[in-house]
Amino acid sequence: MNRAYVDLSPVRHEALPDLWKVCSSEAELEQRLREISTQDKFNEALVINMSLGKLIYLSRSASLNLNLSINNLLDNRNIQTGGYQQGRFDYKNFSTTKYPNKYYYAQGIRIFVNAGVRF
Repeated sequence: MNRAYVDLSPVRHEALPDLWKVCSSEAELEQRLREISTQDKFNEALVINMSLGKLIYLSRSASLNLNLSINNLLDNRNIQTGGYQQGRFDYKNFSTTKYPNKYYYAQGIRIFVNAGVRF
């Protein structure tokens, strides 16, 4: 999970003809353009999962299959799993902080128990 980026919004990657009006120099204009058009990268993350299974034969023709699966064993909820640039933009001040990116985060620990019978 180390090469994931937010989804782009076309609004932040189109021509901004009035941007030069709020910039005092060409260097500031270039810096603002870089800030507006930058695609944020998600934080790197590591998830540990665990899975256990047991097959129990009840007779020659029937069996019971038990499975236990635990996801996000360390209960890390700071993992960014998705995100997007908002579809609205501050055309007055050309600020990226007024409508910041939105992120999705991982759920905490999840436990699944499955049982199956075969005939």
